[in-house]
Amino acid sequence: MGLTVASFDAPYLLRAIRAMADAGKPDAFDFLCIHPYEIADGLSDPDGEIPFLGMTRLLRDALRDASPGKADAEIWITEIGRRLDGQAVKEVDAARALVKLYAMAMAQGVARTLWFEARDPAGEEPGFGLIDRAGRDRESYKALRMMAKMMGPTPRYLGWLALGVGGRGYGFLFECPSGPVLVAWMPAGATDNSLAFDGDVSVAALPVGLYYLLRKGQQLPLTNSPVILQGIPRDLVAQAQRTKPFPWGGDHSRAKRVVFEADGLPTTRGLHQVRGASTPPHLFPDGSTGVRLASNQAASFYVHPSFAALKDREFYVRVAVRRLGPGNLGMNLRYEVADGQGANPYRNRGDWFAVSDDPGWQTHTWRVADASFAKMWGYDFSFVPEQSVPFVIGKVEVSKTPFE
Repeated sequence: MGLTVASFDAPYLLRAIRAMADAGKPDAFDFLCIHPYEIADGLSDPDGEIPFLGMTRLLRDALRDASPGKADAEIWITEIGRRLDGQAVKEVDAARALVKLYAMAMAQGVARTLWFEARDPAGEEPGFGLIDRAGRDRESYKALRMMAKMMGPTPRYLGWLALGVGGRGYGFLFECPSGPVLVAWMPAGATDNSLAFDGDVSVAALPVGLYYLLRKGQQLPLTNSPVILQGIPRDLVAQAQRTKPFPWGGDHSRAKRVVFEADGLPTTRGLHQVRGASTPPHLFPDGSTGVRLASNQAASFYVHPSFAALKDREFYVRVAVRRLGPGNLGMNLRYEVADGQGANPYRNRGDWFAVSDDPGWQTHTWRVADASFAKMWGYDFSFVPEQSVPFVIGKVEVSKTPFE
């Protein structure tokens, strides 16, 4: 029997497991089921892979805490997909997402990953299917077939590799019937040409059907479009890390706070903006910088999974903002709560930040005591203005203790 939730409602799973334990039945389930659609949508952001790669870590922590006897229970993704809309998400985008999601799921030890859905059904919302209503194979179907061809039916995860300059690239190694296979790509917006191998490597790339031989010493151009590589040299396989946490975004488990700072190009130290492309950089005459938000535009963020566990409830959130001109400007903090009581898993803090007429930088801090930063809808909190003029955010900080 599986415990299942909509989206990635990990706080609900934790509460359910605790309730079963309190009733004297802590082991009355066999596996956990999740449907992380919104987290998967984050792949269009630079390093949007980080929340997805943190899912099983959060769930394993919850199992160890609430039901130690089930700490190794299987985790299934019983629904995931990307709906085509012909604009923001095209067929090739869904195909790229499928390869990445399956590779990252296997790397986390997810026992089953089920794409939603096989074929677009008549009378329901179209766009999710591997096959359209007319029976035509979509690019996502071809990508899944390519993975099966290159990796076989039961790939065995060997470990991760941080690829390219600065280790920004994502690499996951698997033992397959053909030998070691590497699935690799760069985060959105990044490219790298530094990767080469000590032997010939077979490459399968998107669009599906692009197969070629990469010669020894020839550089592999890595982009946000994943490639599958057969014949990986054993010396590179030996470098794969299986027991260490994923490195992307850093390790913030001992950090006092995490920070997003828009100093020229936005920089992140454990705190990431969602859909950052919609907030362009802004330079003030005095040389200070930030990201510009339009009238009534919200800004959403997530903390690195290593910083916040499911059972962490209390956080302090501080934002620095600056006016672009006169007019009404104010905002609330909307954040993910530990217990949505069957309703919306996010709520407003209720502590309104009214920005004064001062043209300089202004800060405000919210304290929340009932949070659970699990990124159910792809983010942990948002600054939500109402009836507000455009403004600039310069810095955001999250701490588990009061700011000094």
